[in-house]
Amino acid sequence: MKKEKPVESSRVKKLIQINNYTWIEKRSDVPDEVARQKFLLKLPKAEDSKDFIAGIQ
Repeated sequence: MKKEKPVESSRVKKLIQINNYTWIEKRSDVPDEVARQKFLLKLPKAEDSKDFIAGIQ
């Protein structure tokens, strides 16, 4: 007997703007400012990654 996967459509998601060029998706239960702060905290770690490519390709 297989387990049923939860329906992801029940989690409403929203787009918020970080700057003129960057939009991120967040869950509806997370405040906008908290989502922005989490994104901006993760950004320096991503830039230090060897797989990071800056600019538009």
